[in-house]
Amino acid sequence: MTAIDEKWGQIPWIGAPVDVGAGSQEGPNPDGRGSSRDFEGGSIYWTPNTGAHEVHGDIRDLWPRMGWECSFLRYPVSDEMGHRTTATTGSKAGTQSAVRMAGAPTA
Repeated sequence: MTAIDEKWGQIPWIGAPVDVGAGSQEGPNPDGRGSSRDFEGGSIYWTPNTGAHEVHGDIRDLWPRMGWECSFLRYPVSDEMGHRTTATTGSKAGTQSAVRMAGAPTA
């Protein structure tokens, strides 16, 4: 069992792998430093330095346009975290998502 398989077992909401029968099973990423696997509800990325972490939703949609793990963000170092926002006059409550990335500056 790989670290990606173990993470998948911890987050069943991510769904089944989308690569079953498609030939794109868990494998190395283009940078040669990590591996990943796509699921119905997101992706799980792993490196020896960061461990296995999931990415989904808007972040998962934006990251490819930035260059995936080859961008300045590199690999996720946390699972995606949703933060509920509160409604104020004239606005709607919603959810903001965040995930820590290895290359991102820290505050």
